[in-house]
Amino acid sequence: MDEHKCLGCGLVIISLMIIVMLSLFLNTRLAMSPDISSSLGIRAYKIAGGSMLPTLLIGDHIFVDLNIYAKTDPQRGDTVVFIHPGDPSRDFIKRIVAIPGDILELKGKRLYINGRLVEEPYAQYTGGAHNKGPLEPGGDLGPYVVPKDGYFMMGDNRDFSIDSRSLGFIDKKLIRGKARFVYWSEELDRLGTELK
Repeated sequence: MDEHKCLGCGLVIISLMIIVMLSLFLNTRLAMSPDISSSLGIRAYKIAGGSMLPTLLIGDHIFVDLNIYAKTDPQRGDTVVFIHPGDPSRDFIKRIVAIPGDILELKGKRLYINGRLVEEPYAQYTGGAHNKGPLEPGGDLGPYVVPKDGYFMMGDNRDFSIDSRSLGFIDKKLIRGKARFVYWSEELDRLGTELK
């Protein structure tokens, strides 16, 4: 029995090593050539900031599905990469909290969509005030109707996120794709974590 456990552990370790090596290779290749990432339909990103804590840690490496929204519309709860509306050289990653036609309202630290309180187990409030813009964290907003082809994005680390509270609604054409999973992290137990 112990021999089978050791064999299983060895296979897991070898598999993880292959995944890490392949991921690092793909990350390098994708960073060097966006054409390759487009043809594969995926793109690798490294998380540089803490706006999506605790869902994504600084330094996590993720894969983003570039083709998913050619077949379907983005949904509430999707974690997406989008082009910064004021600076096309920058990509941001946030969670979609409201979709076209939704009535959005923020009351303090509570999000209401279409008049109903949204349970957000992924959201955290740490008391900071990094989101500089017309709406400071914890402030009230709305009610607003999300426009056609518009999406309201928020970071999971609500008090330290530059998001739709200061950027406004994000047009669908700026959304690059949906974050799928963590393929590398300094916290090894996060390898393969699916992003929802």
